[in-house]
Amino acid sequence: NIVTTTRNATQAIPPGLATPPPMPDAKTAVDLGIKAMTAKIEVDRLELSNISASVKISALPAVQYTLQRIVITDIGKKHGGVYLYEFMQILVEAILMSIIKAAPSNVQSFLASAFGKDLGSELDFAMLHFDTGEGLEEVGEFSGWVTAQAALLPLKMAATSASMTEQAMEVGAKITGMEADASLAATKTQAELGLKAAQTMAKLSMGFTNGLTQALTR
Repeated sequence: NIVTTTRNATQAIPPGLATPPPMPDAKTAVDLGIKAMTAKIEVDRLELSNISASVKISALPAVQYTLQRIVITDIGKKHGGVYLYEFMQILVEAILMSIIKAAPSNVQSFLASAFGKDLGSELDFAMLHFDTGEGLEEVGEFSGWVTAQAALLPLKMAATSASMTEQAMEVGAKITGMEADASLAATKTQAELGLKAAQTMAKLSMGFTNGLTQALTR
């Protein structure tokens, strides 16, 4: 029954769907590839969602954050379309610019200095926005912003170093305080034990003296 049902189901499929389309020959494949590479693309609006970033810089703890949306508008509208490789470049650079612009302040200048200097120059799109959960925010003019962030990098590095030093000093102070408390507690315990020992010895001595006195007076 299973074989008969399968055979009937296969026979019910139209011939054009039952067999895969023929593979193009080498010349046709090359022609199709050339056509795809030379075709120009225009996109009114391109939206990417849920882009996660993780940044690890030297001894600093890893920073993770998520962009809920990246929106690029009017791709290729300035020059009558963009080629496929230009479209891919726009896509990659738009993601990088958004990630850098949305980064937390403690890593933003590092990312801008390392990756941002050559981004966003002469790309054929109108506007770029990103959303970290508080609504769309425009990336805006990127080159001047990157230059300013790179100039701030030494100051931010000094501030980060000072913060790490302060934290280390606070930890050291806490450890020193704990050691001092432990030392005082040990000294107090020793003093209490010494006092109890002295009291015990005094009682033993008094008892021995009383007993000896009673024995001599008998």
